[in-house]
Amino acid sequence: MPKVSSSKADLLKKWIKNAKHLSTDGTVVYCNSCSKQVSSNQKFQIDQHLATAVHKEMEKRFNGKMQQTFVLTALCGSSQQNQDFKNQFYFDLCNSMAQSNIPWNNNRRSVNF
Repeated sequence: MPKVSSSKADLLKKWIKNAKHLSTDGTVVYCNSCSKQVSSNQKFQIDQHLATAVHKEMEKRFNGKMQQTFVLTALCGSSQQNQDFKNQFYFDLCNSMAQSNIPWNNNRRSVNF
């Protein structure tokens, strides 16, 4: 029975299966840690990118940023709490600007309340 060739999308998914910082949409391979597109005509091009010093350095930085994000989220609370804090901050800011007669725009006219 003849061998059936895999589609390009299937090949790309198979090639990047074990690489945690690579993703694909079926036509393009993207390196999330380097924030760039990786040549993917042949598998060795992906392997070459993963072996470069630039990719390894960017991967370390990417992992560090992910850990910082996790720690900040743990320290600052949930995103809903952060959103409530931001809403309260902007409300207080607008209130204080209005009470101080600070204009809302850059026109030289003053705002009357």
